[in-house]
Parts: sequence; structure tokens; C-alpha cells
Amino acid sequence: MRGLPALLATAALAAGCSRADAPAPTKPVEAPVLAPAVAQPAAAPKAATLAERYPEWRVGITCQDDRQCDGALRCEAAQCDFPSAMTGRATGGTAAVEVMGAGGGARFDLEVADQSWEEMRGLMFRREMAKGWGMVFVFADEAPRSFWMKNTLMPLDMVFVRSDGVVDSVVASAEPLTLTPRRSTGPAKYVVELASGVAATAGIVSGRRLVFDNLPAGPIGD
Repeated sequence: MRGLPALLATAALAAGCSRADAPAPTKPVEAPVLAPAVAQPAAAPKAATLAERYPEWRVGITCQDDRQCDGALRCEAAQCDFPSAMTGRATGGTAAVEVMGAGGGARFDLEVADQSWEEMRGLMFRREMAKGWGMVFVFADEAPRSFWMKNTLMPLDMVFVRSDGVVDSVVASAEPLTLTPRRSTGPAKYVVELASGVAATAGIVSGRRLVFDNLPAGPIGD
């Protein structure tokens, strides 16, 4: 019986050695927490060029004047090209008009219609006009004027101007594609066409004075 404690002690020692030699339990590896994906903003679509928006107009063909050009294209340097009031390209010789006494003096670059065929076509066939641009018609004398909107695709403000630069009258937002005559109240030597609503924003009203720069020496002719 005295050998029993010794036997038990030996067994306990063996069990302890067995537990010491056993590998430590492995801690489970946690999966990394991934941040949620952030959606990237879509790239803005590239604006179509004028050539893409008006594919039916043949740019670059040889011309002597605007009558050989499609649509609203104008003959520039003997080639048909998009007009400056659509491209927004101005040069040092570009015609312009400044509105006097209108709380800051608004100024607009102008395409010039100084030939009879340019007067007849005006801003026809265009669906847009560059910001800060318009067209001016220059006549040989001061007389009552009447304009219509045949083949004109965008609403326009028509400003009738006397030879001294004072505004005779304004027709606001003339409706596109209409044949209704838009007449000046009195005689006018110049007619300025601007995008709809621009005249009022610039303070152009009857009696306001306008100052023109770089107008052609000759008025509308054949």
C-alpha cells in the first residue's frame, strides 16, 4: 500500500509531461476587414464638336462667298467654315457693339452682314450662338426696317438702331420659323440680332445709345 502514492505521483508526473509536450491550441486567423468600394464618378461626356452637331454642312470646300457654303457656313479665306458667332472666335478686327449707360456697359462681338445675300440669310439654320455674340446688319440709309424668322431655328432679340447709334425699338424673343414681319417703330440704319432675352439683360431699350466698333466701311450691297 505504501507504493500506491508513489505510483500515483509517477502517473501525475507523466500526465504533466504529456500536457507540456502537446502543441498549444492554434488561434483562428481573422479575415481582414475590407473597406467598402467607393464608386467613382462617371466621366462627363465630351461635348460634340460643331462638325459633329452639323454633319450635313461641308466644311473646307472652296468658295468665293457665302453663297457656295452649306447651311450657316461662311466663306473665310476662300474656304467654307463655321461662323464666328457659333465658334466664339474673335480677332482684333471683329466688329463689336457696346451698350452705353447700362450699369456696366455690356459689350457684344458681332458677325457682320454687309452683302445682300448675307442680309437674306442672317442667322438662319443655326441652333446655337456663342455667348456674348450677335449679328449686325448695316444698311445704306436710315429707313423703316422689317425682319422675319424664316428658317431661323432659335428665338432672337432684334434691336433696331438709328444712324446716331440710339436704339429706335426692340423686338424681344421673336418666335422661330415664323413669317410675321417684325418692324422697327421708326427709321433704322442698323439691326442687331442677339440671343433671346439678352437685350433686356444688357439694358438695351428704346433710347439707349450703342457704340459700334470695326463696322465695314460699306453698307449692305449687291
